[in-house]
Amino acid sequence: MTDFCYMANALLIIFLAFLPQNDYLFKACFFFANGSLAVAVGAFRNQMVFHKYDNLTSLALHIFPQVTTWNLRWSTMPQEVGVAEELRRVTELDTTFSFKKFYLVPVSIYMVWVSIYFIINFVVAAKRIRKRNYDNMFLLYEKKEWAQKIMYKFGAGMAPFIFISAHMVFFILCHCFSILCFYSFEFHTFCIVFWLTWSVWNGSCFYMDYFSKKYEQSLQRMELVEQQLNEDK
Repeated sequence: MTDFCYMANALLIIFLAFLPQNDYLFKACFFFANGSLAVAVGAFRNQMVFHKYDNLTSLALHIFPQVTTWNLRWSTMPQEVGVAEELRRVTELDTTFSFKKFYLVPVSIYMVWVSIYFIINFVVAAKRIRKRNYDNMFLLYEKKEWAQKIMYKFGAGMAPFIFISAHMVFFILCHCFSILCFYSFEFHTFCIVFWLTWSVWNGSCFYMDYFSKKYEQSLQRMELVEQQLNEDK
């Protein structure tokens, strides 16, 4: 529960429920949702598989914030332009570029999360997490051979720092990507459709693989039954 997607979703809930007039928080939520969370659909190969709770939860954590911020940016806020402040449901739409709102605040929030994540996962609770077989981003990537080679290239002690550094680079690149979504309705819509289609494709591949294996197993069972019948004769 310390991974970035949980924090980003929590901030969006706080904005919607308690601070809908805070433009700083809205922009931070928008850039988180349409930056690293959006790209994570592809990075984690999220699958729209309806009978697997873990798959649907992961997909929802990455997709729902995109859809929510799309609705706020292109529907709710434009409809409330010119409405008196006391009657608006959310903050006034402000498309003026601001280094503070577009970079400083989101990156500062991210750095606070990085610090907390590092302390919890690599200092305070590192042994307990491994002992109880808990999962986090670091442990998930540690299981991948290519990622393990990179993270442990300079020894086990440096692995957490290499992981965090890679995550920071990923976040910054995705953040720049999300700014395009803020200024272009077409691009933002395309991105959401693309990532949803990607998850559907991954889900269909899962089902094809799953049912083909089931079919193969049923054929093998039938062959065994036929062999037994032939032996009995």
